Amino acid sequence: MTLAQGAEFALTDAEPSGTPADVVDKLKRRVGRGRLRRRHRGAANQGMHWLYGTSWGVPYGIAAAGGPVPPEVSGPVFGLLVWGAGLAQLPAVGVAEPPWKRSPASLASEALFHVVYGIGAGAALRAFSPR
Repeated sequence: MTLAQGAEFALTDAEPSGTPADVVDKLKRRVGRGRLRRRHRGAANQGMHWLYGTSWGVPYGIAAAGGPVPPEVSGPVFGLLVWGAGLAQLPAVGVAEPPWKRSPASLASEALFHVVYGIGAGAALRAFSPR
């Protein structure tokens, strides 16, 4: 997913989302540690992005391993479920607009990237599953 997003940013001059760093900033302030410093936003953004994806990938692997649905199908569906969870979680935390206030193009782009994420998760599941 990160590689696909990087390619989009390079091709379109789009900017990466700062939402993961916004979540870190909110958490940091909530526990009384002050605001996230500007110089740490990039690292916090990447760290939270990878932590969130990994935290979803582990239960997916446990639930889907050896199941009746092949990873080539369950992976993309899983990616869309993660996207849907984010569409609910991020506005609830106060770091993103609700989906009905966002453009269809941005929602479609995010959905596609999460399908890519799910394909990667399914490929990892296939690679690590006993044959």
